[in-house]
Amino acid sequence: MSKDRDINVGSIEKDIENLEKYIELVIDKNYCDCNELNVICYGKYADGSKNVASSIKNILQDYTRQKQINEEHQKVNGELREKVKELEEDLYSANCIIADLTDSIPIQKIQDKIEELDRKIRYEKNERVLIYLHKQKKVLQELLQESEDK
Repeated sequence: MSKDRDINVGSIEKDIENLEKYIELVIDKNYCDCNELNVICYGKYADGSKNVASSIKNILQDYTRQKQINEEHQKVNGELREKVKELEEDLYSANCIIADLTDSIPIQKIQDKIEELDRKIRYEKNERVLIYLHKQKKVLQELLQESEDK
C-alpha cells in the first residue's frame, strides 16, 4: 500500500506542476494560442504527462479519497475517545472501591485477632512477650471501639 501511495503522491505532484504551468500561461500571462492551449487542456504532452483536464480530475479524485479517509479517521477517533472516557470512569470507580476496601477492616477479623491474642496471652510465660501481646490487644480493641462509634 505504501508503494501505491508513493506513486499516487508523485502523480499528484506532476498534476500540480501541470496546473501551475496552465495557470502561469493562461491566467497570469493571458496566453491564447488556441492550438497550444488545446494541447495543454485536453491533449497529451510530448513527455507523456497528463493534460490539465486529467490533472484536475486526478486531484479531485485524490481529494475525495482523502476526505473519506479523514471522515473514517474522525469516526474512529470519536469511538476511541468514548472508549477511553468509559475506561477512565471504570478506573475511577475501581480506585474508589479499592480505597473503600483498604480503608476498612472487617470487624470480625479484628474480633478474631483479639481472641487469638487472648489464647496466646493465657499460655505465654515470658513477661516481655506478654506486655507486647497486651499492647497489640489494646490497639485492636481501640480500633474496634472506633468502628462502633462511627
